[in-house]
Amino acid sequence: MRNTVLRLAVAIVALALPAAAFAQVENWEGHFEAKNVALSAGVGASYRSGDLGVAGYPGAEFIVAKWKSGDVVPLSFGIAARGLLGFSTSRGLVYGGGAFGTFHLGLKGLDIPEVLQNLDFYVGVGVAFTWSSYYATGYGLGINSYGGLNYFLSDKLAVQLEESYWGYYAGTTVGLLLKL
Repeated sequence: MRNTVLRLAVAIVALALPAAAFAQVENWEGHFEAKNVALSAGVGASYRSGDLGVAGYPGAEFIVAKWKSGDVVPLSFGIAARGLLGFSTSRGLVYGGGAFGTFHLGLKGLDIPEVLQNLDFYVGVGVAFTWSSYYATGYGLGINSYGGLNYFLSDKLAVQLEESYWGYYAGTTVGLLLKL
């Protein structure tokens, strides 16, 4: 979990600082505003120590606030509810759900090629419960994380690429996000 979050945080900073320093940034607004609601669904592969699986990840997010760091870099903060429904070769059916705090850094409005303006980097960290059909008591409550990028096809629809960590269940997901 820490490696995923750390790598994504470093990537966000590595992209944001040079962009803010060298680009005209007066129109840099990002993709999310306060009170935006987004629904997402993804499917992907899971892996850990030779254990393979497939999973679906439904989710909903509410953007609580937007803040411009240094009056330049737009960061959006939200809360999200996420779910997990999967099958693992060594753990059988796996279920999960939890609440997460999120933040986004979108490149919309930055003075860069338009194809790059469609990117939005995000991270979510929270508490979630995971249960496996192979364990009578379930797996339990833990700190979980996810992070990735949205590529906006329009103002309301994005394709997602995400890495997630749900206790023993980690994986890579491709999905869709719909901003309401």
